[in-house]
Amino acid sequence: MRLILTDTKIDSLAKQPQDTIIQATEKSKNCVGCFGCWLKTPGVCVIHDGYENMPTLLAECDKYIVISKITYGGFSPAIKRLTDRSIGYVLPFFCIKGGEMHHKQRYNKTLNYTVIFYGEATDAEKATAQKLVQANADNMYAKIDKVVFVRSLQDIKEAL
Repeated sequence: MRLILTDTKIDSLAKQPQDTIIQATEKSKNCVGCFGCWLKTPGVCVIHDGYENMPTLLAECDKYIVISKITYGGFSPAIKRLTDRSIGYVLPFFCIKGGEMHHKQRYNKTLNYTVIFYGEATDAEKATAQKLVQANADNMYAKIDKVVFVRSLQDIKEAL
């Protein structure tokens, strides 16, 4: 299954029957750092706003695709909230990986990770975004398939 997390209208996406599409909206709540997704309801966020299953969806997918408006070299606020809320995908314990401290892996799998940024961006913002995606991939035990920068929503279908 492909899990597609997007802040765009889903009409513009090239959908496959096995796709699960999560549209990030302003209705999503911020992670409050309560550790509930680790201790109370392992792998599921305790905030019930329709997005509590993000860690579980990551565990079930083969490919994780994020489509976000590039915002100062990062994700849009709606996408950032849901990536933060996905922390239950990993364990609360730490290990050293590649000389850095990371959370331990909860699931014995490697995600295939694609990020498509849309909108105008400077070269510096693109470089920052590349580093952010790599850091997220390291944290999620993911392999980056590609990071793509497109100018308009119409270009997303081609990037998929």
